[in-house]
Amino acid sequence: MPDASTLPLALFEAARTISSELVPERLRALLTRILVQHAGAERGVLLAAGDDQGDLLSFVIAEGASARRGGASPRGLVALTERRGQWVVFADAVREQAFALDPYFSEHPARSVLCMPLEYGGQVRAVIYLEHTQAEGVFSSERIDALSVLCAQGALALHNAARYDDLGRSAMVRARELEEVHGRLVDMAHREGMAEVATVVLHNVGNALTGVNLAAQLLADRIDLMPVDRLQKSVELMTENGRDLGRFFQDDERGRLLLTFLPKLADRLGRDRAELLGGVETLLGNVEQINAIVAAQQTYAHSPRMVEEVELNELVEEALRMHGAALQRHGIEVSRAISRVPAAPLERHRVLQILVNLVSNAKDALVNSKAEPRRIRVAASLCGPDRARVVVEDNGIGLERETMSQVFQLGYSTKAGSRGLGLHWAEGAASAMGGSLSVRSDGAGQGATFTLELPVSLGGEQEHGTAERVG
Repeated sequence: MPDASTLPLALFEAARTISSELVPERLRALLTRILVQHAGAERGVLLAAGDDQGDLLSFVIAEGASARRGGASPRGLVALTERRGQWVVFADAVREQAFALDPYFSEHPARSVLCMPLEYGGQVRAVIYLEHTQAEGVFSSERIDALSVLCAQGALALHNAARYDDLGRSAMVRARELEEVHGRLVDMAHREGMAEVATVVLHNVGNALTGVNLAAQLLADRIDLMPVDRLQKSVELMTENGRDLGRFFQDDERGRLLLTFLPKLADRLGRDRAELLGGVETLLGNVEQINAIVAAQQTYAHSPRMVEEVELNELVEEALRMHGAALQRHGIEVSRAISRVPAAPLERHRVLQILVNLVSNAKDALVNSKAEPRRIRVAASLCGPDRARVVVEDNGIGLERETMSQVFQLGYSTKAGSRGLGLHWAEGAASAMGGSLSVRSDGAGQGATFTLELPVSLGGEQEHGTAERVG
């Protein structure tokens, strides 16, 4: 499934894509594909509701899944979902007695099943049926939350597309009037749909702020309990007897006690330091999460997209600078293999945020590994006449073969407490700019390599030459 932690921007992008399509046939296919991708399903079937209940509108089969079932669906479950206006989920449909006799499930056994209504204005406009035949529990609560937002946006888009289609059928409607209607409907879809997305954004920021407040309070309590006053008294005693510390430690009872006390004090201060550093790491992690959410909102707010002449190499260096303190704190060595890529028209903010996410991901992979030394290698170069490539490689925890297919899915993360937002958003943003983001790993403990490719228009002027350095 696309990344449930960079969630806000992923929903922004999907919602904008859905609301911008007003041709019914294309909208149905687009909506089904987006829901299948965000659900992590093998197959999705979009069905009509109301008078045309159960009529097939569109179906999508994920890459690698069997196409044998086509647009088939369990009509009883679909009818129940429309009648109740509520989603129905089975972690393992094979064990569900209520639908054991359903002809569809008898012929087509499935494991994970999710059926959701697309409702707008108090009316169910359509029903989406999603399934995975191999895995149990695919449709988690986090995924259902995201899908609920997209279904609400999809229902609104279907309603608007129907209205637009009715207008288009009238010979009296001129092309200019159609464009005006299109603009109004898209604006309305954005206003109403983004209200749903805003709820998710606020929820994520609220959770992150709770973590910040808790970490800050724990740090304050820990600092308050540090034995600074004991250290101060010890220093005062040694200062008073500074002219003959040897005699003080040997003959004075206080000196002898101080000799046994100082190692214990040093040990206590060492433990306190470790705990404080851990608290700071937690605090910084929550702040980074808030920054990611805010950056996602800012990026969406930049529509229409702002393209400007920028040097990709400068963005790479800026992303590394932003993580400089954290990389140094964790003893991570950074090497660069940077070719001279001429300035090109790029969406500066988006590209920088992608690079920041990739460096952050590499850092986290190293912090959670036992690699020595810890290394990140960043390379940038042209990979064609009008294409540039940035590679971020680490020797961290790596990825299993089955895990690599989930890296860019919404909600997937190997980091405890993460909402799996960054990489999913980064992959979607790269794709939206006509580029790509891919990952390669030789297995657990073997590190990972992320490759970002972007289209660049250089006007036939290219510069070459690569410099590799460490720092």
